[in-house]
Amino acid sequence: MPKGKKFKKIKKKNRAAYLSINLYCWKECQEEFRHSLFVLLVKYVQALLTILFLLGIYTPSHFPRKVQ
Repeated sequence: MPKGKKFKKIKKKNRAAYLSINLYCWKECQEEFRHSLFVLLVKYVQALLTILFLLGIYTPSHFPRKVQ
C-alpha cells in the first residue's frame, strides 16, 4: 500500500477512533471502580456490624432477645 495522503488520512481516523474507544473504556472503568468501591464499603459496614453483634454491643430491634 502506497504511503500517500490516503494512508495518512486513514491513520488520523484510526487515531480518533482509538481515542474515543479509550475514552469509552475509561468511563466504563470509572463506573466499575465506583461500583466496586461501593460494594467494598457495604461489605466493610456489614463486617463491622457483625463484629459488634458478636461482641454483644449492637443488637438490632428485630432480633429476639433471650427471655429470662
